[in-house]
Amino acid sequence: MLIEKEGGISEYPISQQDYDMIKTYLQELDDRFLVWKYDADPKVLEKLKKAVSDEQKDDSKENNNIFLIDKTAKIIKNPDILLRNIFSYFSVKLKKFDGFKELDKDSDIIHFKHITITRSKLNSIKEKIERVKNVKEKERKREIEILMEKYTKHEIGNEEFQEKINALIETNNWQEESSDITIDLTIKNLEKHYYMPVIMSKKDDINAVDYIKHIIKVPSEHEFLQDLEKNKNTFNEYDWWYFSKLDETLDRIYIPYYDSKSRKVREFKPDFIFWLKKGNEYTLLFIDPHGTEHTEALRKIDGYKEIFEDENGNPKIFDKDGLKIKVVFRFYNTDDNAPKEYKKYFIKGVKDLKSVLNE
Repeated sequence: MLIEKEGGISEYPISQQDYDMIKTYLQELDDRFLVWKYDADPKVLEKLKKAVSDEQKDDSKENNNIFLIDKTAKIIKNPDILLRNIFSYFSVKLKKFDGFKELDKDSDIIHFKHITITRSKLNSIKEKIERVKNVKEKERKREIEILMEKYTKHEIGNEEFQEKINALIETNNWQEESSDITIDLTIKNLEKHYYMPVIMSKKDDINAVDYIKHIIKVPSEHEFLQDLEKNKNTFNEYDWWYFSKLDETLDRIYIPYYDSKSRKVREFKPDFIFWLKKGNEYTLLFIDPHGTEHTEALRKIDGYKEIFEDENGNPKIFDKDGLKIKVVFRFYNTDDNAPKEYKKYFIKGVKDLKSVLNE
């Protein structure tokens, strides 16, 4: 889990025509007038004036990290509205990473505690959930009993007995027992999942199972889980790993980003979080299979980069309690028709994560 502090935000997207207009105004209008007229922060005003002044000296907008010339940006043509929006934009405080804290089981991931279902289907589904939930533990106990019986009869030695017992107790295999609990739903025990069992809709239409809330319903999430099951060995090099579904309405794990359309800081909650540990290296991995409006996806990536990457686009390494921690984010199996500098944040399959995590 993250602790956050406040900091600055990224470039202001603007059309070339509007940029040329406000550049002239910033250079020619008196500072006192701008502060009075737009209730501008003097420090923000100073940065804006320096940005347009430096660009004029260098004859290049490549050195301007305040404004982003965007061909898709709406042309405003009104300097008063533009300046008001720009000062408002840079007065926004975007949360920046400041440290880590342990996951709070009572507040951070809680959606599974709030699964609701209509009364008419409650008893039938509850009974089958409990049955599937208990299957794996019963199987494990039975295997331990068989091993103990073989050991007692001297059919296996002490070393083999200890090895197999430890394997059963500390198993790292992806195991599951599934059962159709209705014509609409599937229940699964996924050992690497944060909670068990996991309930998923079998319908492509998320409204087809509106009688139950806070389960996995979206087809792209199903696709990701199926891919993960087929390629579970992607994480074999780790000492241990776990993952969890995140619910955007109830869970409190998110990446802040600036939504330029609404001009507000929003909370981006990827669909899945992974915890992976190898030696003293610890990775938090966020995966989001949802399709999203193209520009918004890029803004979400900007929010992640602002907090968790250095100026070269590499994950920052954070030290805590003897661990080297990094945070990685990727969109999964979505349209990768993105600008060159954003392409690496889109993957086509779970297999791609092996190279991503070793970057």
